[in-house]
Amino acid sequence: MVLGAAESAVLAFDVGGTDLKAGLVDTAGNVLGLRRRATPHDPLRPGEAILDAVEALASEFAAEFPAHPAKAACIVVPGIVDSDTGVGIYSANLGWRNFPFGEKAAQRLGLPVSFGTMSARPPKPNSVSERPGIFATSW
Repeated sequence: MVLGAAESAVLAFDVGGTDLKAGLVDTAGNVLGLRRRATPHDPLRPGEAILDAVEALASEFAAEFPAHPAKAACIVVPGIVDSDTGVGIYSANLGWRNFPFGEKAAQRLGLPVSFGTMSARPPKPNSVSERPGIFATSW
């Protein structure tokens, strides 16, 4: 699968109610690695539990593909989000309210993060890429 060119490798995370899917895409748009895990459900810390899993998957990709370090990441989640501020406003099935996904993911990953919801269009590219389609995924 080839998604399109970028200036550097990127990480893509698709958080669903059942599965969390992750991919590492190289500069030519080749998908180097794909992972699928059960989405963590923690009623006491729902957003942090998701980011624990995202961080672990990012570490796996870094270890497996050291020649392709990611320089940016994209995270899409279910529910209502404010992609301008990076906040997950509400998710009925995963239980968060007003969780600062963008900020906390960027801190944990040490990368710029594009954050949005699973909708008809991908999240705004902000500093990640000027090509919004690069994060359109089909799992």
